Amino acid sequence: MYKIVFIFVFLVSRSLFADCLPQVQLGSLVQFCQGGSLYLDAFNSGASYLWSTGDTTPGIWVQHQGVYWVQVTNHCGIVVDSVEVIVDHAPSLPFSDTAICLGDTLLLCLPQVMGTNYQWVSGPSASCRQIQSSGWYGVQIVNSCGSRVDSFFVSTDVLPNALLPSDTVLCLGNTLSLTLPSGAVWLDGFASSTRSVQHSGMYRARLHNACGIIEDSIQVTIFGGLGSRVDTVLVCMGNTLNLQTPSQSWSAVWSNSSTNSQISVSAQGWYWVDYQTICGAFRDSFYVQQTIAPQRIATNDSVFICPGTSAILGYTASAGHHFQWSTGASSSQIQVSNSGWYFVEVNGPCGVVLDSFFVQRWSAPPQNFIDTVEICMGFPVWLHAGIFPQASYSWSTGQSLSSILVSQPGHYSVQIHSLCGTGQRTFHVKRVWPMPPLHLPGDTVMCLGDSLHIEINHPWANTYQWSDGVVGGVRSITSTGTYILTLINACGSITDTISVNFVSPPIRVLPDTVYLCQNQMQLLDAGNHGSTYHWSGMLSSTSRAVLAGSPGWYICTISNMCGVRTDSVLVMPSPSIMPVDIFQDTIICFGTLSLSVPYQPGVNYWWSNGSLTNSTTITQSGLYELMLFHFCDTLVYQFSVTILGNLSANLGQFARFCAGSTLTLNAFNPGASYLWSTGDTTSQISVQVEGLYWVRLQTPCDTLIDSVWVMIDSALYFRIGEDSVLCSGDTLVLRSPLDGSRLWSDGSSDIEFSVDSTGWYWLRLSNACGHFYDSVYVDFLSEPQFDLGGDTVICVEGESEIELRGPSGNYQYLWSTGESTQAIWVNAPGTYWLEVDNSCSVSRDTITVYPETSIAFAFNAVDVVCRGFLLESGHENTIWNDEISGASVRVENSGWYKVRATNSCGVFEDSVYLEVHDSLYFYDADTSYCHTDLSPRLDLSWLSADYEVYWSDGYTGHERPIATAGEYTLFVTNACGTFEQQWTVSYRDCHCPMYVASAFTPNGDGMNDLWRPQSLCNIKFYELSIFDRWGTRVFFTENPEVAWDGNNQSTGVYIYRLRYEFQDQNGHWIFADRKGNISLIR
Repeated sequence: MYKIVFIFVFLVSRSLFADCLPQVQLGSLVQFCQGGSLYLDAFNSGASYLWSTGDTTPGIWVQHQGVYWVQVTNHCGIVVDSVEVIVDHAPSLPFSDTAICLGDTLLLCLPQVMGTNYQWVSGPSASCRQIQSSGWYGVQIVNSCGSRVDSFFVSTDVLPNALLPSDTVLCLGNTLSLTLPSGAVWLDGFASSTRSVQHSGMYRARLHNACGIIEDSIQVTIFGGLGSRVDTVLVCMGNTLNLQTPSQSWSAVWSNSSTNSQISVSAQGWYWVDYQTICGAFRDSFYVQQTIAPQRIATNDSVFICPGTSAILGYTASAGHHFQWSTGASSSQIQVSNSGWYFVEVNGPCGVVLDSFFVQRWSAPPQNFIDTVEICMGFPVWLHAGIFPQASYSWSTGQSLSSILVSQPGHYSVQIHSLCGTGQRTFHVKRVWPMPPLHLPGDTVMCLGDSLHIEINHPWANTYQWSDGVVGGVRSITSTGTYILTLINACGSITDTISVNFVSPPIRVLPDTVYLCQNQMQLLDAGNHGSTYHWSGMLSSTSRAVLAGSPGWYICTISNMCGVRTDSVLVMPSPSIMPVDIFQDTIICFGTLSLSVPYQPGVNYWWSNGSLTNSTTITQSGLYELMLFHFCDTLVYQFSVTILGNLSANLGQFARFCAGSTLTLNAFNPGASYLWSTGDTTSQISVQVEGLYWVRLQTPCDTLIDSVWVMIDSALYFRIGEDSVLCSGDTLVLRSPLDGSRLWSDGSSDIEFSVDSTGWYWLRLSNACGHFYDSVYVDFLSEPQFDLGGDTVICVEGESEIELRGPSGNYQYLWSTGESTQAIWVNAPGTYWLEVDNSCSVSRDTITVYPETSIAFAFNAVDVVCRGFLLESGHENTIWNDEISGASVRVENSGWYKVRATNSCGVFEDSVYLEVHDSLYFYDADTSYCHTDLSPRLDLSWLSADYEVYWSDGYTGHERPIATAGEYTLFVTNACGTFEQQWTVSYRDCHCPMYVASAFTPNGDGMNDLWRPQSLCNIKFYELSIFDRWGTRVFFTENPEVAWDGNNQSTGVYIYRLRYEFQDQNGHWIFADRKGNISLIR
C-alpha cells in the first residue's frame, strides 16, 4: 500500500548500478492558471511507470491542485519523485472604494498568497501601506494567470454635531421642511433626505460613516386648539379632584380666577379654563359630577339558600364604578344558586374594594324518614332531628329542641318547620342488652389446601367486623395469620382472637449428588421446618441437618401432619482436575483462532472472553486466561494471541510542529519491522526539519509504505480591532486577519463575527505553537436613564440654596438654566429640567422646587378635651414630647404637650396644657339571660360619680334590675357630652342535659365497668373530681372522654364534683357546677 508522496530508491548494489537508475526531475513546486492544464513528464527509455493517479504512461496531464508522485522502474531499480501543483486564479484586488475619518490613518495590507506578487503603484513595494489622505490608489498583481493593475478610491469623512433642528411647535395648517446632510437616513424608512412635516411626532435620523455614528431627533407638536370639547369627570363624595392644563408652559385662567396649571375641586358643577398659546386663545370646560361608593346589599359575608332557590349578591350601582366577579360577570349584582365562595373587585372614583361572599345551601327537612336506633339497658340515647335554617321542632314527647334524650324503647316522631320547608322524621328505638363474652375456636394448625370454617351467631350483636376487613359472622380461613373478630351493639363491643397456621406437606430439597473434598465434611440439610426426620444409609440421625464424611447414599425420611416424603443424596469423592497442555503465545495474520482442552466430568470452565465450555474462539488480539475449577480445586492458565491483519497508515497526510521544538512521528503496528527515509528502524522517530518523511513497514502478513509532509509553524501576532463605542441598534463586524484554526468567544469559527451587544469579544487562532488571542471591548449606548429625585422644597426666607445633580458618566448636560455642568445650585422655587446626551440619544427629567416658610402653631395656652382627642400640628415633620413623630397625636391624659416641627427654614417649637375628660363607650349592647337566673340586672357601677345616669323610663340608678325582656335605653352625661346606649335584653333556655349514672360495678366482667358523665353538648371546659367519704380526692380528669374505673377503691359511696362550660342552643357559652353521689359496687 502506497500513501502520499515519498522518495524511495531500492538498490541491489548501489555502487554497481547507480548510473543506470531512472532520472526523474518533476520539481518541488509548479503552478498553472485556473482553467488550464499542466503536463508532468517522467520519461525514461525502457522504463515502466506508476503515477499516484493510477496512470502507467510516461507523462500525465493534470487540472487540479495537489501533490502528485510517480514510481519509475527499470532493470537497475526504482525511483520515486513527487511535485506539488498549485492552481492560480486570475488576479483580483482585495480592496474596494472606502473612506477614512478626517485626520485618521488607514493601514491596508495585501494577503500573502503563494505564487502571487503585489506592487503598489507610485508607492512602496511592501505588502502594507498607510493612507492618510483621499485619492486614487493602485496595485499591480502578478501570478501564473498574468498581470493586472487595479485601483480604488479613498474618501475622507467628518461627523457633524447635529442632523436636525431643535424641537418645535407648529400651528395647525403650517408645514416644516427638514433636510438631512449627505449620507444620513431617516430611521422610519422615509427614502428622501428632505421631507415636509405636517403631523405631530418624533422624527429621528442617523448618520454612519468612517468617523462613527450620530443619531438626532426632533419633536414636532401640531397645535390647533381644543375645539368645543366638554369633559365629564367623576369625583367621589368627600374627595378632591385635580384638573390640569395640557401644558404647563401655557398661560391659563380658571373659572375660579386661579392662574396655576392645575386646580383641586370637590364640589359638583361646571369648571372652565382659558389657554393662551402661540396658535391663539382657547377655552376648555369640565363638568365635575359627584358619585358615592357602592353599598353592599348583603350585610353578612355568609348567605344561606334553600334547595331550588337562589341569592342576589353584590352592591348598589354607582356612577363610574366597575365590577369584576370571579364568575366572569361585570354587573354590580349577580344571582347565584350554588354553594361556594364568590369574589368581586369594585374599582372606581371612590377607590378599589376587594370583597367576598360565602354561599351555603341548606337542605330541606326529610319527608317521612324512619330511622332505627338502639338503646342499651340503663343508658339513654340522643335522637337528633338535624339542623335546618330557622327551624322549629315539635316532638311527640312535647319537647321543642332539635335533639332529645330518651331512655325507653318505643316510637318517637318530630315535626320540623324550617325556612326551607316542612318535614317529619320518625325514630324506632329498640332495646339491646350487653353482650356475653365472645369465644372463638382455639389456635389451629391445618394443612395447606384445607380451610377453617367459622360460624358465629352471637345474641344481641348487630355488627361483626374482622381485622382483615371481612364483615359477618360466617367465614372460611385459608391462609396463615392472626384474625380478630369484633362484635358491636349499642352497649359496646367485645373481641376475641384466633391464630391459624397452614402447613405444607414435606418437599424434596437435597441435591442428587454432592462431591466430598479430601479430609473435609459436607453439610446435608433436609429443610422442611417443623417436621420430624429419620436419616439412614451411611448414618442414623433424627436431626434436620447432618455432616457427611464418607462417600455413599444418605437417605432422610421427613414427616409432618400433612404427609411423609423420602429424600436422598449420593455423596461422591471429588475427582482431581487433570492439568492440560499450556497454550503457547500465538500469532496469526487474519481471521479467528479456535482453542479447546479435553473435557473432564465435574470440572467447570471459564475463559476470560466469556466462554464457559471446554472450547472457545478468539477474535481479537490480547492476553487471555483459562480457569478450570470445581468445589475442591482450581487451575489457571494465561496465554496471548496476536492477530496481525493488514498494516494501517498512522502518519497522516500533513503534520505540523512549532519552530524550535521537535515532532515525533509514530508508525507503530503490532509485529511490524520499520525502515524510515532517515535510515531509522524504530517504530517512531523525532524530526526537527520540514520536509517529506516516509517509512516502510513489513510483517509476515503485509507490507506498507506511509509518508507525511512535515511543516513548521511559528507564533501568531494579530489584531481584530480597537475597543469601540456604538449606539444601541448598530452592528460591528469583527474579522479574522489570518487563516487557520479560529474560535470566537461565542464558539463560532467563521472568518467574520457580528457584535450587537455590550461586552468583551475575543478571537483565538491556533497552530502547532499553541493558542493566540486578541480581544476588544464594545460598548453599545442606550438612552440615558436617570432621575433627579422627587420634588423638593426651599426656604424663601433668607439665603438658601439646594443642589440639583445629574447622573455621572460620559455625558453632555444642558439645564433649563442654560448651565452645562453635571450639578447646579438653585436658590429660588420653580420647575427645573436637565437634558442628558450620550451622543446616541437625549433624555430629560424634571424636578419642581416648592417654596417653604417658617412654621407657626395655633394652640391655646390651656384647653379642655375629651380623652382620645386628636391634637394636630398642621405639619408632617412633627415630634411630640420628644418621642412621638407625626402630624397629630392622640390625647389620653391631662398634661403639657410639647410640639417641635422642622422644615427647610429651621426648627420651630410650641406647647399646650390639655385637661382630659372621658368620653363614654359601651360594648355588648345585646344581653341574654337564662330563664333560671335570679334578679338579673344591668350593672353600671363602674361609672364614676362624674357621670349622670338617666334611663328612658325614669330610673336613675347605676344598677338596673331587669324584670322582662325588651329594649332598655340609657343616657349618660359628663363634660364631654351626653351618650346614649340601648340594650336588647332576651331570655334563653340554658339547659344542657348531662346524664350521670348513680352506680357502677367495676368487677372486670365487661359490663358497667366504667363511670363517666355523658352529654351531647359542645363542651370547651371540663373538670371532674371524685372524693371518698373522708374528703380525699381519688380521681381527677379534664378530658370528658376519660372514665373512672374505680382505681382499686373499695365498695362504698363516693362524691363527685363536675364543673364544665357548654354551648346552649343559641350559641351562648354557659358555666355549670354539679355535685352528687356515686355507688361503687364490686
